[in-house]
Amino acid sequence: MLAPLATLAALALAAGPAAPPLELTTFSLPNGLTVVLAPDHRLPQVAVDTWFQVGSKDEAPGRTGFAHLFEHLMFMGTNRVPGNRFDVIMESGGGSNNASTSSDRTNYFSVGPSQLLPTLLWLDADRLQALADAMTQEKLDLQRGVVRNERRQSYENTPYGAAELVIPEVMYPQGHPYHHPVIGSHADLEAATLEDVKGFFRTWYVPANATLVVAGDFRPDEVRPLVERMFGAVPLRAPPAPARAAPVRLEREVRRILSDRVELPKLILVWHAPAAYADGSAELELLADVLAEGPSSRLDRRLVQELRLAESVTAYLDPGRLGSLFRVEVTATPGADLERVKREALAVVAELQAKGPEARELARVRAQAERRRREEREHLVHRADKLNEYLAYYGEPDGFARDLARVTSATAGGLREAARGLGEGRLDLRVLPARAGAGAAKAEIPDAPPPPLATRPFDPPAPEVFRLANGLEVRVAPRPGTGLFAAHLLLPGGAAAVPAEKAGLAPILAELLTSGAGGRSAAEYADAIRALGASVEAEARPASLQVSVSGLSAHLAPALDLFADAVLRPNLARADFEREAALALARVEARPDDPRKVAPVVAAAAIFGRGDPRGRPVDGWAATVRTVTLDDVRRLAPRLLDPRGATLVVAGDVDPAALRRLLAPRLGAWRGAGPAPAASPAALTAAQGGRILLVDRPGAPQTRILLARPVAPAPEPARALRELVNVVLGGSFTSRLNQNLREKHGYTYGARSAFATEGGQGLFTAGAAVQTEVTGAALVELRRELDGLAAAGVDAAETAKARETARHRTVEEIQTTAGLAEALAAAVLEGRPPDALRREAEALTAVEPARAAAEAKAGPYAFGGFTVVLVGDRKTVVPQLEKAGFPRPAAVDPDGTPIPDPE
Repeated sequence: MLAPLATLAALALAAGPAAPPLELTTFSLPNGLTVVLAPDHRLPQVAVDTWFQVGSKDEAPGRTGFAHLFEHLMFMGTNRVPGNRFDVIMESGGGSNNASTSSDRTNYFSVGPSQLLPTLLWLDADRLQALADAMTQEKLDLQRGVVRNERRQSYENTPYGAAELVIPEVMYPQGHPYHHPVIGSHADLEAATLEDVKGFFRTWYVPANATLVVAGDFRPDEVRPLVERMFGAVPLRAPPAPARAAPVRLEREVRRILSDRVELPKLILVWHAPAAYADGSAELELLADVLAEGPSSRLDRRLVQELRLAESVTAYLDPGRLGSLFRVEVTATPGADLERVKREALAVVAELQAKGPEARELARVRAQAERRRREEREHLVHRADKLNEYLAYYGEPDGFARDLARVTSATAGGLREAARGLGEGRLDLRVLPARAGAGAAKAEIPDAPPPPLATRPFDPPAPEVFRLANGLEVRVAPRPGTGLFAAHLLLPGGAAAVPAEKAGLAPILAELLTSGAGGRSAAEYADAIRALGASVEAEARPASLQVSVSGLSAHLAPALDLFADAVLRPNLARADFEREAALALARVEARPDDPRKVAPVVAAAAIFGRGDPRGRPVDGWAATVRTVTLDDVRRLAPRLLDPRGATLVVAGDVDPAALRRLLAPRLGAWRGAGPAPAASPAALTAAQGGRILLVDRPGAPQTRILLARPVAPAPEPARALRELVNVVLGGSFTSRLNQNLREKHGYTYGARSAFATEGGQGLFTAGAAVQTEVTGAALVELRRELDGLAAAGVDAAETAKARETARHRTVEEIQTTAGLAEALAAAVLEGRPPDALRREAEALTAVEPARAAAEAKAGPYAFGGFTVVLVGDRKTVVPQLEKAGFPRPAAVDPDGTPIPDPE
């Protein structure tokens, strides 16, 4: 019997257990730095998060992009920590770092094992005091090139990315602090001088313009003296006045049309909105969810499901201190009339302006908002960053309860008024396909980092394992007190179980599982799930089908009911199939627009062959997707939804015994039909190497380089050893590939390498997106690093650094309920035992430098064994390859099919 939606909505309105107040210590140093200490002893990790109240809004005319440029320059070293030692020191202790820039602030965050905290603080204090004195023209030139590469990669060579450069220019008048994009312009970045950079630092990077949050496993009485001693050594300087501007509104609609290298047209509607955390901002956040969060949302139902005018819809509030933007984005289906799309979208908005949301809609979006905030609070780095954010906007760091109250107390009338406030003044942007404290010790920053704190033990969880009556294996890792749960059902087969002529069927089935189930329509099913603050999702993978459920643990039982409906009782209705099949075809036809998707498709086809399930993309080819029928889906669904060999992993605030009682009546009687799922083919461990394949992308500002080769899966402890070597090569910021191609030469925004395993097949990849004009040179450097690793191995220092990085990466991965569930699921997909995380930690601890060196020399690293895929401008790239001594690349289309050489 179906639970009425009203009942589910009532459940959702009953909020989960209140989160206890955080244990915080807040104080200020005499130089004006505000410090928040937030201990948390659940895991042996710490995070340091610093906000500087400077963003792109504070840049001088002609110097756009400076705030973001400085985000990069802050890692370029001082006299105490020269060169790349900042990252080397941090990663040697198992730490990592990153930064981000917005219109309003720049934040820097680092995370690592608990004992590393003194070093993390020392590194941050040192650069705050001494960075300007060590800045050089060479450092400026290098990072200027990296930032320009980032602009190319994120805006100029990414589908629809150029829209982000247009929106601020239109929405804010000339002279407004938000008029230019955060990334800045190429011209302004090129014009920056060394004195400009030093002046910017001395103006904005002062203690009184910063707030420092330290969170994690430490004792405040042990850490406060460290903070006072080191950060107190930074001189007092008055903070500058931040940029200010009166609220802005468009009095009328402004239209812009942009041509981009995309397959599908896109409509972007943008309105001015209240500033972040101001009255009305919470209502607009919820209004965005009513409009476009999931298949039960109004725009999805109208534009995607009913009219089939859209491939996808999104809506969100983009918050800012001087004003926010409310955005509605619709990616249209091929041939759709954007004017009609706009009329229909505005009609949906107008209905909300007239009547507001229904009670069930309000319950759904409030539950989802509660879940998001609980997830942010659970993640250590996100929590530290939110403490800084709340301090900036509320004046107090522990604003979680206050923020949660903003959304859970919102009313239907409030959302209606927020919708009415959008008005007629807006941007209509169309992206069209181009072819169409006291008591401190003496303040000083020592020349070397302080001694580490005591090492905290780390014992990764080994889940409890049990089986249901049908043999379904369940792995459950309890995490009490979070109020959250996450589960993944992993069914063997996936795309590999689909006949070649029907390639692309598996993702269509995955979408249909949550497009109506248990007798509920797609909209009713989505409403029921979201009313619980939960989500049910399905994903087709190369050798598996994954169905996931997550949400608030207070609603675990009804969420499992809906999850079981998706797995056992999907509607597989004709109208839903026709919609999802059309969307799947549109996605496949749009794939050539994105070099990131094209390169792996071409590599797989070249290595395994198009006739091998491993050699074709999960979403298939356009020709095969067109042939998929509803009868095909219904006939093959039992093969893909077979419990034999399946595993369910669960993590979170759940009791294993209670979970077993809940699962037994829901999944225990489920049986497979027909023959058991076929075993995966034997792993391919070698393939023809030395080939270079090129997909022509005329005029592309970047070339996507992907190197790939098949490898055998590695059991523990060999897997841990292999992963450690990969950290050295391309698995961290200070890896050889990234230091060479990004930090030394400035060819790319980032270079990486990775191992992946599923269905018994391993694959090793490496690559980067590089400037078109240096494609040949970048490939030379990739070859140099790979051959160098294969010939000389790794040294003891690299081994030690990579070991700490790999060990702490596991801590980071499992710190949240969702992350722990994903790690357990990944172990299943790789064929690893339930206690794989624990075995990996033990194996890493035992790694010796000699074994790491031997693994590197014996591993799959020599350049000649790789298939090389390039996606870029053939006319520019081929002469570079010939000059560098590489063989002439073979021409292929975006699906990997060989085509005649155009020359």
